[in-house]
Amino acid sequence: MIMENRETVKAKFGQIAVQKGYLADEKISEALEIQRGLNEKGFPHKKLGEILIDMDVLTNKQVTEILEMQG
Repeated sequence: MIMENRETVKAKFGQIAVQKGYLADEKISEALEIQRGLNEKGFPHKKLGEILIDMDVLTNKQVTEILEMQG
């Protein structure tokens, strides 16, 4: 159940990022694959925004803006 909630939040985060023109759907998919891979390997959960910053796709400011829009 927790994972379903996380997936819903991620989808919304990614949807906002794409709507704002910050990135393409493909980058969201790539980041989600990275996130799943890290989770499967037992690493601590890493938020989608953090992964996109690490990928140099989004800035801290953009992530903060998206999170504020999510409410």
